Amino acid sequence: MCKWQMSTLLRLKSTGLFRRFGRDAIRGTKTVLAVLAMLGWVLAWGSAPVRADDNDGDLGRDKVRVLTQNMYIGGDLGKLSRGLAGLTELYHDILAAKPAERAAAMAAEIAKQRPDFVALHEVWKLSVGGIVQMDLLNVVDDLKALGQPYALVGTVDMEDVGVSIPGFGLIHITDRDAILMRTDVDILIIGVQSPHFKKQITLPPPFNQITTQAGYVSVDAIVRGLPLRFVSVHLIPNPTTIGPHTIELLELAADTTTLPLVFGGDFNTTADDPSDQSFVIYQTLINAGLTDAWNPRRPGPTCCQDPNLLNARSKLEHRIDLVLLRGAFAVENINLIGNKPSDRTPSGLWPSDHAGVVATLAGPKSQQFIADK
Repeated sequence: MCKWQMSTLLRLKSTGLFRRFGRDAIRGTKTVLAVLAMLGWVLAWGSAPVRADDNDGDLGRDKVRVLTQNMYIGGDLGKLSRGLAGLTELYHDILAAKPAERAAAMAAEIAKQRPDFVALHEVWKLSVGGIVQMDLLNVVDDLKALGQPYALVGTVDMEDVGVSIPGFGLIHITDRDAILMRTDVDILIIGVQSPHFKKQITLPPPFNQITTQAGYVSVDAIVRGLPLRFVSVHLIPNPTTIGPHTIELLELAADTTTLPLVFGGDFNTTADDPSDQSFVIYQTLINAGLTDAWNPRRPGPTCCQDPNLLNARSKLEHRIDLVLLRGAFAVENINLIGNKPSDRTPSGLWPSDHAGVVATLAGPKSQQFIADK
């Protein structure tokens, strides 16, 4: 065992996590497996330590910064309801929206904020005849080019559709949610989950009644001494499935941990308009014990720009992209990104049809948190 592995184990022990896991172990095997998974990570990845240094910027112990961003495919997905003609038109719209240029713009916004974790939604990949035409996950490479070291923590596939079109061949589009993690700060990964929800959604003809599953990605980690679970989720706006997915999200991501909890997501709920029928999603999440990190007295619309992203003035109207919390967090700062005309790309495109949300959070001292448990 190297020096870093030993120091990491001692640091974990000093936080009280081992004591809590030990107390819980008698209640079943799940906690034992969590302990083993944590030890396994320390031993297996000890050769690549991360440490606190000047890259933490203004963040001290017991603080974490998170960012959530819907990256947007670049066209109106409603066109899929028009069959092959609509898919062909959507394909041209996607390319016209210059995905590589937009991803670079989003990377620049992330680089300014330097969050510890990034929740990404609509991380689309498009290939034609086996050749990749767009992969928004290249934002990781864009960040590295800016001197910002981020790594992919995990993804979950959402829509995954392949259709053959005469003159094009096989067009394949895949939607993903993802979490990125900064790799040059004091973060210890305990575990990663990327489950699908049980309820499936069926796409309209002519796509052969293809079913798609929503899901989420979550990571359990210790960030500068602060243990937490961070969840990236994009709830699909479908009246027949919104309820079950919301409940499943709470059951799978929230009810299975006692860690402080942070959701970064596009929840497709108009959190700023109780008269909208989708507000029930927001109310369900709040009633389940989650706290909205945004100050409700501030305007904070995050959706949506024109489908072609060329509108000169912002058309953001409603707040549907949220950072939700559970646990003794204090919100030090929370703001929107990608919502100002100066944020547009050299071609005059908004980076996404959604604004991003970045929040700096402070938790209780880790020892006190564990003692209170």
